[in-house]
Amino acid sequence: MSVKLEAFSWDSIKVSMGVTADPAAGAQIADIVVPAGMRRLYYQFQATIVCDATVANRIPVLRTLVNGTAIDFVSSDGATVVGSGTGFQSFIGNSLFNVAGRQYGQYIPLMEVPAGAIHRFFYVGLVAGDNIGVCTYFYKEAPA
Repeated sequence: MSVKLEAFSWDSIKVSMGVTADPAAGAQIADIVVPAGMRRLYYQFQATIVCDATVANRIPVLRTLVNGTAIDFVSSDGATVVGSGTGFQSFIGNSLFNVAGRQYGQYIPLMEVPAGAIHRFFYVGLVAGDNIGVCTYFYKEAPA
């Protein structure tokens, strides 16, 4: 008896959107965790920050934790939020944009991650009165 196994492909799976809770002023964005028994392919993470004071630059970072190993994607100097401004940051798989008006994109490779993997989108240099909005993220999900 012969059994034919078909190769797995992400192509037929639709992209979903997730949104984190809105953090309190001065707090970082909640972690995004891949559910048990699933795996995900992430395409984009985005958030907006309103800075309270002209203190220092806030640098967006996307940290991926898989089995205790951290992979950091740190925004380039051109994508920091300066002083008391408002900024929109996005970590994007397969594309990069950098638009006037403090909208920046930072390239990330498409990442397939297993159940339990954690994505942490945070800002270095955050001060007490800064207000980060929700993090919106786009992904495909399949059984592990």
